[in-house]
Amino acid sequence: MSADLPIGIGFILSVCKGQFIGAGSTSCHAGSSEEGECTGVLVGIKWAKEQRVKKLILESDNKRAVEALMGLPTNLSWMYYKIIQETLSYFQFFDVITIGHCNRSGNHAAHILSKHADTSNMVSNIYGYPPAWLTAQLADDLMFCNLNYV
Repeated sequence: MSADLPIGIGFILSVCKGQFIGAGSTSCHAGSSEEGECTGVLVGIKWAKEQRVKKLILESDNKRAVEALMGLPTNLSWMYYKIIQETLSYFQFFDVITIGHCNRSGNHAAHILSKHADTSNMVSNIYGYPPAWLTAQLADDLMFCNLNYV
């Protein structure tokens, strides 16, 4: 992956029982999928702040990013710690933050959203209601990513 190529980022906001609040997709430039995943977490937490969320459950299917956000030892590339540090700086805006790793099979809706990002103009798409092409996958993700760390 070239840092000159745009990638799509998808993010979803829901209550802990899976009820949809909103979602979005945007694009950025990344040199690796790991950089893209770290940037996706940062974009998601910024959006949650804009939505005035106070209790945040942050899920990612990138285990190294999750471990870095939790302050655990990880083999995340040192190049991406700047993104992690910026993400951590947003934690102050939330009353409660729970971080968890979700298997990719339980996070497929975010990847579908990332494919709907307009990488030609870097404009975000925001969805106040689940698009028809996403509803079935949201239900599947809820079933496969039933995290119990709340």
